[in-house]
Amino acid sequence: MKKHTKGLLLGTLVGIGTGVLINKLLSEKSLSEIKDTVTDNIDKTTHIVKENVNTLLENIKNNTPPKTESYIETEI
Repeated sequence: MKKHTKGLLLGTLVGIGTGVLINKLLSEKSLSEIKDTVTDNIDKTTHIVKENVNTLLENIKNNTPPKTESYIETEI
């Protein structure tokens, strides 16, 4: 139950942050600038996720625990 509550709280915070960010972007930038920013952010996120997945797969193959530096801490 504790993990479920943390997940809901984290999801809520991410959702609120995303809403605020979208509102700020829409008030300050044109649609083409927003598209470029979102594309850059998606590219960066994709790269980070691929690195984390590759690290996780290597750790699973080697039976070693994952390194905490490469994962987002969810302690609240």
